[in-house]
Amino acid sequence: MSDLNDWESFNKPDDNIRNSLGQFTRGWIPWNKQEPIYKTCEKCGIIFKIKPCMKGRTRFCSNNCYGQSLKGKPSWNKGLSKYTDERVKRLSLNLKPGGKVSKHKSSTIEKMSEKRRFWHKTHHFFHTEETKHKISLALKGKHTNRGHPQTQETREKISLAMRGRTINWKDKIQDSTKNHWNNLSTEQRSQRVKNVFRAVSRRPTSLEQKLIRIIKENAFPFKYVGDGTIIINGKSPDFIFGNHIIEVYGRHWHQQDNPLDRVKEFAADGYRALIFWEEDLEKPQKVARLINKFIAKGVSLDN
Repeated sequence: MSDLNDWESFNKPDDNIRNSLGQFTRGWIPWNKQEPIYKTCEKCGIIFKIKPCMKGRTRFCSNNCYGQSLKGKPSWNKGLSKYTDERVKRLSLNLKPGGKVSKHKSSTIEKMSEKRRFWHKTHHFFHTEETKHKISLALKGKHTNRGHPQTQETREKISLAMRGRTINWKDKIQDSTKNHWNNLSTEQRSQRVKNVFRAVSRRPTSLEQKLIRIIKENAFPFKYVGDGTIIINGKSPDFIFGNHIIEVYGRHWHQQDNPLDRVKEFAADGYRALIFWEEDLEKPQKVARLINKFIAKGVSLDN
């Protein structure tokens, strides 16, 4: 391999190398399609399956067995220092900021460089000048990076057709989403909402925590279900007791919502709803009185 030192000889591999490489790899089975082999763990004796490419490097079935095999054995650098051992010295220099030192000798680095250049020569094929010229002629006049080219006449027709047309994609997407939601059954809506709550692992908000304290202090029988525990026709109530529901609205998220719409939606499913705004929670005694009236109106505490 004396000619490997000449870098110019690596720029254009000849046909002999290509043919020999093809014949050399013909009939090989790719490493990821080979049949697995079985080995016995040196620590626990369990027979385990590995890939053929790991045959010479795998001795243990797990990291646990490997760690147990090291117990009682001294480490390789015990009793050594950077002043007495070259390996420890090189490792110390590598750990310092900006002190990276190669772990290979200069002769090893040269061999690796030669092998890398030879690999590039045999694996990366280059076009001849004649082939490059043919490709250039074939691509001349074609805008391959912009799809199919359009004539000036076609561009003018498209411009006239699009003139005065404005598409509000936001409204279009919202309408499409609403139509899709309306076409779902009650079970499908409930399952989708449950999947969302399960994915985000929802916890009580600061407003819901305030109402939880009021409920506990007054021993109200309402239970927090705002984490998706109960889904009613695709809607997740915050608190529930029998057929009574309490919701908490924050100004940031519900400033454009009408609480009466929510009350009507729950009423259609046979539930009565009471909705508090965040400023209402600043008066806990008033909230407690309203909840008492809400319970006394339709259902007893025994339900």
